[in-house]
Amino acid sequence: MIERGPSNLATVAINSSTNAALLALRIVSAEDNPLGREIRCKLDKYVSDMESEVMAKVERLEIGGWEASVRK
Repeated sequence: MIERGPSNLATVAINSSTNAALLALRIVSAEDNPLGREIRCKLDKYVSDMESEVMAKVERLEIGGWEASVRK
């Protein structure tokens, strides 16, 4: 049972271990210490890499349609 008043709550989907792990890392990285800063730096790189990957897929979709975006 959750107490009344403001509380922090996060949920992740069942069978979503990647999202759960990323959430846990974000929580740990909130600390202002060397480990927190290191994790934040690595998370930032991970997110940036994912964004680049998504934008490359968007470009393939815009240029060639869905057929070009599917890797064979």
